[in-house]
Amino acid sequence: MLDLVDLYHLQGAPIKEIVDSQHSEIKRKQQNLRTAIVEGMGMDQIIACANDLFDTTLEHFKSEEDAMDASKFEGVTMQKLMHAKLTKSVKMISSNLECRKVGIAMELMKSFNENLTYHLEIEDGAFGHELNSAELSKHD
Repeated sequence: MLDLVDLYHLQGAPIKEIVDSQHSEIKRKQQNLRTAIVEGMGMDQIIACANDLFDTTLEHFKSEEDAMDASKFEGVTMQKLMHAKLTKSVKMISSNLECRKVGIAMELMKSFNENLTYHLEIEDGAFGHELNSAELSKHD
């Protein structure tokens, strides 16, 4: 059975208010992430929003589990398992986002190395030769 005093007041604040406030904050941060993606704010902003959401969610999980432990909630073990599963999934996605960011930067660098170098050395070379010839002609 739940201890009503512990359930309704944790560290001087009503638990329901704390949890509701945390849920609202998580939803707001989910919306921030959605906005960053939909409005094309760039990978840095998307990752920043995702990390902010992840950190807020982890803090919520911890405080919620502490409240459940303090109130001796019977479902705390199942809740902790669900939190652990969600945390693992989000960590993997977050890691993949960071890897993708690096991967895209590497693709861009490779493209520049291959295509831009070729363009500068070969394709622009004809114009460079013409400029060199014109410069030599001026001195003759």
